[in-house]
Amino acid sequence: MYSQFVGTTATFTMEWAGPKLARYRPSVFFAGTFIILTLVGIAGAVASNLVLVATGIVLPKYFWRNLNEGSRISVVVTLIVGFMFALKGFYEHRLAQAEMERERALKLASEAKLQSLESLVHPHFLFNALNSISSLIHEDPVQAERMVEQVSALLRYSLDSVQGGLVPLEMELKIVRDYLGIQQTRFGSRLSFSITAPPDTLAIKLPPLAIQTLVENSTKHTLSRSQDQATIAVEVRQEAGHIILEVRDNGAGFSENQIIPGHGLATLRARLNSLFAEKASLSVSGSTVRMEFPA
Repeated sequence: MYSQFVGTTATFTMEWAGPKLARYRPSVFFAGTFIILTLVGIAGAVASNLVLVATGIVLPKYFWRNLNEGSRISVVVTLIVGFMFALKGFYEHRLAQAEMERERALKLASEAKLQSLESLVHPHFLFNALNSISSLIHEDPVQAERMVEQVSALLRYSLDSVQGGLVPLEMELKIVRDYLGIQQTRFGSRLSFSITAPPDTLAIKLPPLAIQTLVENSTKHTLSRSQDQATIAVEVRQEAGHIILEVRDNGAGFSENQIIPGHGLATLRARLNSLFAEKASLSVSGSTVRMEFPA
């Protein structure tokens, strides 16, 4: 009788409530599970004793005595058995959730790699880079060789960086310097840039191609839309356990409304959210893009 009323009810109740409780932090899950199993144990004991009295197996005068003893045993057994199954379900849910997050992060990283690679192998970029190299071969062979190395490093980094997960800030800044160096060779005095990062931040890990995405966005909004001199500044600093990374330019700027799905900044924002949740952010203010994530 107890097995049917308590066991069956606890099973169906936890199958419904377990996945919902597993979405919350462990303390909420365990507290909720304890309350549910305790109530089911008591309710099952009450129902069992009512049936036993109704069928004449137990005399009415012994109802409260049997309920007192039976409910204590019922609650203890229900909690022990129930928590065994609840823990199993809890960790299965968390593992499935972690796997989904991992797959989402890999998908976003792949999208970022493809976006960066598409921009680098875009006919205009390659043609202009090769054209600049061609013109430098006779005028400045050393610079031409350096530009070939920069283009090669950019392509190799775009293909290989995602496989290693997060990358050191120092590596990311090197590839940004190569990218801006290529653009500076192309545009000459029309482009000036600066990169500032304290030495103690260079080992900090961040998503690959993150700064590259911000810098590429700046070059599009300055060099390609105006004939005026373009200035791009990359600044990294550490505040209260967080890394603040800002990319500023002297362009007209843009608004948050222009960051539509599929845009490089939208993909980067999704990657930050996938990796750091609410601890990271990406915001736009005029011609400044600010990225913040845990150190």
